[in-house]
Amino acid sequence: MIKIHINVNKKKKKNIVSKEKIHFLKKIFLYIKNLSFVVILTQLAFLLLIVIYYQSSQLSKTYPPKKILERINTEQQKATGFDIKNIKNYMIVTFKGVKTKIMGNDIDLINLSINQKNILLIESQRLIRHGLSEHNEKTIKKMGKAKINILEESFPIKIRAKGVRKLHHFDSKAISYKIDVIGEKRIYGMEEFNLQKPLLRNYSYEYLFHKLQEEVNNISLKYLFKNLSINGAKPTLYVIEEGMSKELIERHNKRNGPILNADEILSEIFPEHAFEAHSEEYWIKENPELLSSAYSIINSFREKDFMYENSFAWKKWAKYFAVTDLMESYHGSLSKSVNFYYNPTTAQFEPIGYDAHVGAGTFKNFLIYDFLSPKPNCSFICDNKEWYLKFFYTKDNKIREEFIKTYFLTLSKLTDKTFLDNFFKKHEEELAKINNAIYAEFSKVDKINWIGLAPYVFDKKNIYDRANYIKEKIKYYENFNLSKNKQHKYKLSLVKNNLYYDSTTTNIPIKIKLFCNNGLEEELWIKGRNFYKIEKCDKIKKNVLLYDLNDTFLEVDLSKKYETQRYYKPIIFSELKKLNEITELKKENEIYYPVDDEIHIKENIYIPKNLNITFGENKTIYFHNNAILFSEANLSFLGTKKYPVKILGYGKKNGSLIHLNGNFKSQNLSIKNLLYPDLTGYKLYGGVNLINSKNIINETSIVNSSSEDAINIIDSNSYINNLVIKNSQSDALDVDGGTLKFDKIICQNIINDCLDISGVEINGNLLLVKKAGDKAFSAGENSFGYIKTIKVFDSEIGVAVKDSSTIELNELVSKNVKLDIAVFNKKLEFGASKLKIHKTQNTYNYLVGDKNELNISNYKITDKFKNDLIKKKLYGNEYGTKTIR
Repeated sequence: MIKIHINVNKKKKKNIVSKEKIHFLKKIFLYIKNLSFVVILTQLAFLLLIVIYYQSSQLSKTYPPKKILERINTEQQKATGFDIKNIKNYMIVTFKGVKTKIMGNDIDLINLSINQKNILLIESQRLIRHGLSEHNEKTIKKMGKAKINILEESFPIKIRAKGVRKLHHFDSKAISYKIDVIGEKRIYGMEEFNLQKPLLRNYSYEYLFHKLQEEVNNISLKYLFKNLSINGAKPTLYVIEEGMSKELIERHNKRNGPILNADEILSEIFPEHAFEAHSEEYWIKENPELLSSAYSIINSFREKDFMYENSFAWKKWAKYFAVTDLMESYHGSLSKSVNFYYNPTTAQFEPIGYDAHVGAGTFKNFLIYDFLSPKPNCSFICDNKEWYLKFFYTKDNKIREEFIKTYFLTLSKLTDKTFLDNFFKKHEEELAKINNAIYAEFSKVDKINWIGLAPYVFDKKNIYDRANYIKEKIKYYENFNLSKNKQHKYKLSLVKNNLYYDSTTTNIPIKIKLFCNNGLEEELWIKGRNFYKIEKCDKIKKNVLLYDLNDTFLEVDLSKKYETQRYYKPIIFSELKKLNEITELKKENEIYYPVDDEIHIKENIYIPKNLNITFGENKTIYFHNNAILFSEANLSFLGTKKYPVKILGYGKKNGSLIHLNGNFKSQNLSIKNLLYPDLTGYKLYGGVNLINSKNIINETSIVNSSSEDAINIIDSNSYINNLVIKNSQSDALDVDGGTLKFDKIICQNIINDCLDISGVEINGNLLLVKKAGDKAFSAGENSFGYIKTIKVFDSEIGVAVKDSSTIELNELVSKNVKLDIAVFNKKLEFGASKLKIHKTQNTYNYLVGDKNELNISNYKITDKFKNDLIKKKLYGNEYGTKTIR
């Protein structure tokens, strides 16, 4: 009994303690409740005071509710990508995504087969790049092996993980790959490419960037959206991004040359970073001089005293930056992003757009020419200001006219509504297919270093809005065309032979022409606020001319105006000896005529642009020491039948002519014993080289040429009437790009081809060939056109049409020719070709490659061979002759 009594007391004691704890907790809860109520009341009172103050003060007018909500939306959008104003579009793209998910996206399927060993290699590379494993340079660069299967065709490849940003490798199911095709076959005409998720370049905007570069005739990458399945897994959307390769260059009808890009190990900022060459080992082995020239030029470009003014294709760069402004693709405009193709036929660097990444940074109120202003709104590219100014200014700090005029005129073209309408109509079907495939994966907005929350939406209205912004901003580029622009205010003063200027409405440079009392004239570009003085001018006249970028000019009288008063390329044209230093020139009606009957060129000579030079009858030019005559002038050789103009290699075969940009005309011209130019920095094969020019060639003969081409015409528009070429050591006439119209061309005793065209539109009357060691006529690389009659005698091959070319002949006469016709693919990056012959008196011996077409007298040839087999039969094997260089 006692024991039980004790247990009951203990139980009562425990109950009392529990009740006391509960009572204490209730008191704490009540206290917190009361305190919370007071805090809430205080907050509501404070909020009420803010609202009262906001409504009663100027804040409500300065910052209305709508503006505050917009600011909140803007700030959260930076992190999430979600735009409240875009909800309707989110619903639309979601619907399109669901529909495409059900119906399929109509995009090619690529199957990537990779074994376990190479999967582990790529995973190791991914972990290293992601910072989850110790860095190992050997592992990162090692290429594994795999296969890509497209339809029923298999391609062996080398593969590795790529990419610097974490989005390239954070997900093992969305890795970015570097691909090299093994062997001769090509995937979509490419030997190397990147394979990565569309997110990494902001989806279809990168596709449009490359298409716009194509529109302005710049080199543009293939950017192809494909479904990728890895080892039979469910396909996901990937992008093929073309690599920097020989195939890329030749697809654009250009001669292969080194491609340089930034080496960012030490810095991403120009000029601190160095440069490196793609396929450097190849160029060291095949053409180290060309590689040295490219490096010499680009390294000089990094210096303030840039030596090689003519070594950049300024117009192409101007167009490149204009596209950048329209697309806001400024990441791709940086020196670390863009690639530099060294064109060996012009010895100039051209841009290759890469990694444009539209959306990187905010550039709403910026254009590249704003770098001419003191404080541009240039976001993350501000550190590279020196890089951009290199294009606007020469080394002596003068405006580069060729660049700036092309830049503004291209901006004007790109922002024209008609142009944009036609551009989007041209790509409408492909763009819709691409975007629907993106929506079907419910892709999220690109936030550069992370993936946003909002759906990705493509809206071409953004590009139209950007175009309108640019049009408004550059409207003053027509500065002095007063019928269109009455708002521009210029301030000019002339005091003590100093021109003071101050532009008050625009940073767009304008050109001004000054006149001196002693007859001197000078043109200069002015911008902003400064002054200029002509040292050799005794006194500047009061009347000056002002020019806009369309060369519309306005004469301004500066009398009594005081508003602004205040106190490794081896050859540089401008440094060469000029023609007038080795022979006297006589001027008649703006044309200069050499006086001497014999002109001996013993060293490289330069004829500057904008001159008109005519060599008249009975003039003879002798080349010594393999010298070169460079011309950027309008150059004419006008002889008579009795007294032709002669160009001769003196003694042994030597000497060459390089004509750039100007007009070229010949009449009764005889050329003998020339050799190709041995010139570091150029890759030219002709004794006569006509580049980017307009040519009229009449009654002209070329004999005993020791060049690969007796005459090489590049990117030019040419008319030829009665050109005779005899005894050429290799090809007779080689035309690369442009147009060719001819009445009669005659070739005799040609070791290789008579007429070889690449990327040319041709229209001809008669081609007569006797004793060609290779092809009488060869058309390749997207050439097309019509020739009335080709007559071939005692030659190896008659007509060869290859590599996406289409040629129509009215008549082909072929006698004692080993192979009359070949239609095939030589280069895998090009497609099939077509040859149609209307009249024939022959039974032809022909070779036609798979997928190519030969039609003779409306009869379609069906006997076909593999293209590789035909290629092996030609070029000095069973038919033809190897090229002699």
